[in-house]
Amino acid sequence: MIKAKKCTENLPGVNCDVTNCVYNSPDHMCHADHIQVANQTQSCKNEQDTFCGTFEAR
Repeated sequence: MIKAKKCTENLPGVNCDVTNCVYNSPDHMCHADHIQVANQTQSCKNEQDTFCGTFEAR
């Protein structure tokens, strides 16, 4: 997987509830330059536990 870059603008229409992701903004919008959809659990402790393969812990 290609590592995402943090953007100043959000991805239109991509909301995020994973508050400990570096790409999540205070208004729950994704600020990665792209996303990779992955796993099947909502409780996230690391990149293996999230639907979003772009997840990176703060």
